Amino acid sequence: MSTNDVTMYLVIVVASILLINNLYQRIAMMRAKAKGAIYHRISQEDAKEQMDKDKNIVILDVRTPNEYKTGHIKRAKNLATPKEVESKYPDKDTVLFVYCQSGSRSLKAAKKLVMKGYTEVYDIGGLSYWNYGTTKK
Repeated sequence: MSTNDVTMYLVIVVASILLINNLYQRIAMMRAKAKGAIYHRISQEDAKEQMDKDKNIVILDVRTPNEYKTGHIKRAKNLATPKEVESKYPDKDTVLFVYCQSGSRSLKAAKKLVMKGYTEVYDIGGLSYWNYGTTKK
């Protein structure tokens, strides 16, 4: 087998893995949607308004613990993985507002939580765009 053959084989294997992973995620999202779980994107302005009105909303900071210590949204819990969220909030109807630093990790985390069956997951994006103050407490 030549080097080109091995390279081509590896490219096909990697592409197949990526395709299968994408398909799995789409199926998981369809199943979650069928159960009433839907990914929501909400503006930070609307999120702040709702957080002020409803103290039962769980605010999830999915950044690292060190990032969390530098400042976070008041009442936010630093839970970075769906497993941590499930252990602390087993009720799948819990209203979850998810954020990170820029919005990338919150998008991924929110979608994973939806795939886990949470029905009220709202991605509020990145803390770097948050204009309502932070705390270190």
